[in-house]
Amino acid sequence: MEMALGEIGIGQPIRTVRNGAEAIAYLAGTGQFSDRYAFPFPTLVLLDLEMPIKGGVEVLRWINEHSNVKTSLQIIAMSGTLLPSTAASLLEMGARSVFEKPLNYHQLREKLLSLITDWLGPGGQGLTTNP
Repeated sequence: MEMALGEIGIGQPIRTVRNGAEAIAYLAGTGQFSDRYAFPFPTLVLLDLEMPIKGGVEVLRWINEHSNVKTSLQIIAMSGTLLPSTAASLLEMGARSVFEKPLNYHQLREKLLSLITDWLGPGGQGLTTNP
């Protein structure tokens, strides 16, 4: 994921967390993520539903409970397998886009490029496409 995002050429910093509990701490600006200069509030969140400790659905629920966080984010949810009913629920919960993770790297890169361009826009928000 990080390699694909690096190749896409997002002009904004990319921050990653290891699990859903860290995602919530990052969004809340607590613990090791309390320095907003080092850990700025994100514009876009790529939310993996299969994160350890707390899954993506739990993170999305937490976001919905915190309106100050919810209104500031564009959330793209992704999963290894995705049922239509699950996708519909995630969209109702506030995800802007939902997709099933592609099987190969090239497809992943193209899917991310398409989704991120849709939400950040080409160039205007720091997206520069690398061939």
